[in-house]
Amino acid sequence: LQEELMFQPSLVQYFGSYPNTYLYKNIEYKTCDAFFAVEIEQKPILKAGDDVANIDWVKITELQPEKFAFASAREAIALYLKNDYVPFDCC
Repeated sequence: LQEELMFQPSLVQYFGSYPNTYLYKNIEYKTCDAFFAVEIEQKPILKAGDDVANIDWVKITELQPEKFAFASAREAIALYLKNDYVPFDCC
């Protein structure tokens, strides 16, 4: 988040890791993508880094896993939505 959005959250919790494969310049790369949940009290001011084309705020209930480019992200988001994941002791 710091590198891509110039944002450093105070509450971060590991959610899970999922394998991914992608092609770049005709080379197949195998990765293990890590996912984290972040709690914020209000929307921070975000600034797009060099690898970010656009920043959009989307309600959790409106997330559509099938619209994400990488299988690992689709899998993580689908599990997040299915389990009604609550990462922090907020209540």
